[in-house]
Amino acid sequence: MRLRFPIVAIALISALAVHGASATPLGTAFGFEGRLLRNNQPVNGTTDIRYTMWDDALAGAQKGAPVTQLAVPLTDGLVSTTLDFGAQYDGNRRWVQVEVKGSSDVSFVTLTPRYEILPVPYALWSASGASSLTLPFLGIMGLPSTLFEVRNTTNAQLAAGIRAETVAGIAVEGVTNQGSRDAILGTRLGDGNDAAGVHGDGQQFSMGVLGTAQSAPGVKGSSAGDHGVFGITTHFGSSGVYGRSELVDPNGAGVTGYATTLANGVHGYSGGGHGVLGEAIITNKAGVMGTTNNAGGYGGWFENTGGGVSIYAPGEVQVGVLTILGGADLAERFETADPAEPGTVMAIDPASPGRLRVCDKAYSPEVAGVVSGAKALSAGVVLGRDADVKDGQPVALSGRVWVRCDASRSPIRPGDLLTTAERPGYAMRATDSKRSQGAILGKAMSSLEAGTGFVLVLVSLQ
Repeated sequence: MRLRFPIVAIALISALAVHGASATPLGTAFGFEGRLLRNNQPVNGTTDIRYTMWDDALAGAQKGAPVTQLAVPLTDGLVSTTLDFGAQYDGNRRWVQVEVKGSSDVSFVTLTPRYEILPVPYALWSASGASSLTLPFLGIMGLPSTLFEVRNTTNAQLAAGIRAETVAGIAVEGVTNQGSRDAILGTRLGDGNDAAGVHGDGQQFSMGVLGTAQSAPGVKGSSAGDHGVFGITTHFGSSGVYGRSELVDPNGAGVTGYATTLANGVHGYSGGGHGVLGEAIITNKAGVMGTTNNAGGYGGWFENTGGGVSIYAPGEVQVGVLTILGGADLAERFETADPAEPGTVMAIDPASPGRLRVCDKAYSPEVAGVVSGAKALSAGVVLGRDADVKDGQPVALSGRVWVRCDASRSPIRPGDLLTTAERPGYAMRATDSKRSQGAILGKAMSSLEAGTGFVLVLVSLQ
């Protein structure tokens, strides 16, 4: 027994389109026609027929429930019926298997081959990329797969899979009821640096991408190998990424960076300008403010890894408590007649106002200080970094500093007053109180029994 010349057609599924606001859906049913032959002769009389839908021509899985028709009257073997297996159409091919049971058959006999369901004009029109649809368009499906998929296989840069345009409303809107799922997901499969999963282009003063939310991020970007959010601007005065807070809340922020590991919360980098620029226009507010709630942390950290200046402030600086780490003296830069080594005792140069020279006489009332930096004890504060003394040497005026000393006439012990020595650039113990007036360099804080060497001195000119 066989079914000859089967005609199987499927109409456009109502789950995919509704034509007109009040139009009747086309449904999921389709027409099925053929001719049933037994021993090459048309079958007449009543016959039981059972139809099932499959996703493969030979094996596969059955889709939907069987459709069984009992005592179907046949004349000259002609079969003409309507079948409806429900919403079983996801874009993949489908086949119908037919089983018959005549009056002389003990059970149903399966006819081969299975018959493929072919599209009719409505379905062909829907898949052909027709220029328009009768709107509104509604797609509803309960399958755990993609509801609507469009692929553009051209290599044209401006070609789009889906393009939406509106005069005043929202061009594309995504809504999800699942808290852990995306309403709209864009995926980029290529490796181009300028390609994007989702691309927004704003003309004139409009926004390319706008995200809003009630209690979650309006826009969130994440990446396993690059920037979570990346912004570029080619317009003068504009920002690659711009954040604005309109809340009257001192804890609010236009842009917030948060790191859960050892990474930086906010990192600024510039090849030609400032890495991070902060600006405030309200009294008593800071352009950049840093805070920490850790007693061992720092509200602000500045470091120049190139060895230059870490903090530069051309105006006034106000601090509550200033703690200097590493340095031990207060120094000022002076132009000198000749370069001098750290620890050298310096004196006022009468021939050049404002300049210093290496001191070369004992008990000199012209003593001015000591070149800072001997034995790796750097200055704590350095004054006078002006254009006129840019290359001047830091001379300690107060504080602790290592000084070149001469103990050949008298040993030096902690607490001794020191004055200038005859040896150029050296200090010695002051033993003549009358000549010491106005020639004292400071007090010794370490000893030197004989000869020459370095002595730690608490500089205090008097």
